[in-house]
Amino acid sequence: MLVTLFFQVEWELEARLHEVVRFLSNTNGEAYAERRPGHIDQVMIDRSGAVSLECVVPTGRPVFTFRVLPGLKEECVCAMYDDGLAMLDLAKGHTLCEIPVPGSTAMGNHRSLALVAVGTLDARIVLIHFERANLPHVLCELKLETAAVVGLDFNDSWLVFQDQAKSLHVVQVDTRPHKLTHYFELDQPGLAQVFVHTFLLADGPRLMVFINRNHSLKRPGFATELWLYNWGKDRRLHRREYVLPREYGFFCVQPPVGRWAVIEIVATEYNSFNFDQFALNERDELQWIASTKSGHFSYILGVGMTKHLVTWSLGGILVHFKQHKRAKKPFMICRFLNIGMQTEFILRVKECFNSKWVSSFNWMTLFQYIN
Repeated sequence: MLVTLFFQVEWELEARLHEVVRFLSNTNGEAYAERRPGHIDQVMIDRSGAVSLECVVPTGRPVFTFRVLPGLKEECVCAMYDDGLAMLDLAKGHTLCEIPVPGSTAMGNHRSLALVAVGTLDARIVLIHFERANLPHVLCELKLETAAVVGLDFNDSWLVFQDQAKSLHVVQVDTRPHKLTHYFELDQPGLAQVFVHTFLLADGPRLMVFINRNHSLKRPGFATELWLYNWGKDRRLHRREYVLPREYGFFCVQPPVGRWAVIEIVATEYNSFNFDQFALNERDELQWIASTKSGHFSYILGVGMTKHLVTWSLGGILVHFKQHKRAKKPFMICRFLNIGMQTEFILRVKECFNSKWVSSFNWMTLFQYIN
């Protein structure tokens, strides 16, 4: 017996579906669409027959960066979105609070206080204090006569930011009363003629600017020199230049322990499995301490350092456990943190809360690993 089936088109959705991964319907005739990385939309049909997708479950907001703030009892991280900040509870997965900062582009945190500085597209810097994880206060705001803020580093009473015109600016941070003061701009002909790869603010105050003299280099690029700036009350800039032994693609600074004058720098060799360690002493002498070949299966993309050293690549995250400072080798053993998913581009990894690890993937999600 031959049965002929006829199908009739009830509705047609004319929209870009590049993010839709599946459609599902229930017994009531309602249709839903899932979009990465977790949005759920309902297919809605109006009286005229036009079809559209309306969001039912919004999730997966893009995470630009995150910070672990000292001085808070809760196990939480501060995540930055394009419209503000949110304090996320790692243990329960809850959002403890949200602070609207429209056009957020960059974030930095104080090394010992629960203070966060946020830069915006309309050239503002907002200083936020967390009395508790769920109780934030906007302390002050500085409106700048510059282009949009694209990079920011915060250390104690100083803040350095980079605007969209690639100029570097120094801001003084006062806490009693709370005030942000634009101190000066690093208006030097040399900076305008080089490629600024990374800038890091350290005690002193000392500003480390890693550069490449090839001005036409594109992001992410690599650095071949270190320019060290310091200044005093007279606002006069002093610069020292150091030629690095290799080409480096990522830099990080060891959080201060003991004497602030010695700063430990870890740099990953560009397109390599190796990373080098440097020390910047109180006489502003840069010393090459050690070079280590990692166990990564692909090139190292980034490095971070707290209690231990952590490096990451497309293949995963590798933890290097430090030895005693007088040991012949700086690291004893290393091990992989198993990602357990398809290859992702890792943006940032941080060790926190007694050897737990937090990382951000592909600008979208935060993951926590428990040792």
